Amino acid sequence: MDETRHAVIEYVILEKPPAGGKGATWYILQTDIGRCTGEMGWAPRPGERLKLTGRDKLYAGVLQFAFRSAIPDVPEDAHALLTYICSRTLGVGNALRDQIWTTCGDGWRGAIAQGNTDGIEGLGAQRLAAIRATLAEVELDKECAQACGRLMALGATEKLASKAWQRWELQTIAIVESNPYNLTQLDNVGFVQVDQSVALAMGITGTDPRRMGAGVQYALRLRNEQGDTLVAWSDLQAEACKCLGASPADVCAAVVAAFDAGYLVGFADVEGIASAAQVGAAKTIMAYMEDK
Repeated sequence: MDETRHAVIEYVILEKPPAGGKGATWYILQTDIGRCTGEMGWAPRPGERLKLTGRDKLYAGVLQFAFRSAIPDVPEDAHALLTYICSRTLGVGNALRDQIWTTCGDGWRGAIAQGNTDGIEGLGAQRLAAIRATLAEVELDKECAQACGRLMALGATEKLASKAWQRWELQTIAIVESNPYNLTQLDNVGFVQVDQSVALAMGITGTDPRRMGAGVQYALRLRNEQGDTLVAWSDLQAEACKCLGASPADVCAAVVAAFDAGYLVGFADVEGIASAAQVGAAKTIMAYMEDK
């Protein structure tokens, strides 16, 4: 059974880029809880805190924690956050951290951002800029954690949430909440997985246009993956009815909408079939999804 552990990266032992340049990079990390291995969608940095989900594995006689998902683990407490920022900033130690806290207290982030740091010995322009840069990195980490938390509250797995953030970053929640089936654009994420988790949690069921459109595209994708580029309308309709649990009439309406929106482009072998509204009369359709 998978476990969740919190780790601080000490250094990166090895990184292995994905084949073909697509996907996440595989890492071996030395952390404060030992060696950890798994894929990450961003370059890990020494001092970074991670929330890892996975399990212990023995490899070449070395016990390591093989994680299937990694999410930034940013402290919420003001003092803990300052400690974290300083630990990740080169040239900033505990003494300077203590001076910042003593001088600024809970408002240290605002003071750093505005440059109100008079009286803090040793905090020159260079170190101030370095702390600001680290703070910006950690703020992005925090956005990632919040976005992943929101998606997991909607039924997404940690791995799916992490994939979504890797693809869309700050736009993740807006993109998913506008249409959860956008998640099917991610590698190895299918219609059924999204339909039975995030979409369902958002109340998207039945003949919701977003669900119907995604189901038709999924049915077409199944055919494409089998090597078919020329798909009989009856076959496409039957496949879509099966995965959507919808009537033929509803599926036909969804196909018409897909043509009208430009997501499907078709060619009929019956002379005179020129519009999407006539698609049901065609014997065959060669259709493909436009990249939108």
